[in-house]
Amino acid sequence: MKTRIIVIFALAVLVALAAISVAVCAEPAKSSTPAASAGCDVSSGGCGGGCGSSAAPAPAAPDLKLTAAQKTKLAAIDKQYQAETKALDVKFTQKRDLLTKLIDDPKSSDATIKTKMHELADIQADLQLAGVFADRARNKVYTAEQKAVVSKSSGCGCGSGGGGCGG
Repeated sequence: MKTRIIVIFALAVLVALAAISVAVCAEPAKSSTPAASAGCDVSSGGCGGGCGSSAAPAPAAPDLKLTAAQKTKLAAIDKQYQAETKALDVKFTQKRDLLTKLIDDPKSSDATIKTKMHELADIQADLQLAGVFADRARNKVYTAEQKAVVSKSSGCGCGSGGGGCGG
């Protein structure tokens, strides 16, 4: 019984984190890219935060003066990120719904619930890794000067450690 309560609590925390992530990242985007969803204007190279836990308004987007080639590369990175995470999002939702049903089912075993909880956590980790890898790929596109500007901005949505919703 104690294990079941812990599992239910863990699931509630997981669902709350997912809900917060969805709520924060659900604002309409200027385009369908994760950077745009996070408040970034990829066309001008700006990053405007918008995906952090703070309720403060996002800082003004710095002008990175991206070349056409950089814009194309960044758009390709965002497109790949979306493709990778779309399937993971669907899987996450399915596993979360199944886990909820298992927890509500008195016939399901603690071992089964534990296994499904671990599967759900693995998918969440894969989503986070996709964001990290997309950030790293974006950082390879920037020049040294652009990286300096990005590192000075408080950007969730670009640069080191940001990467938009999911980074």
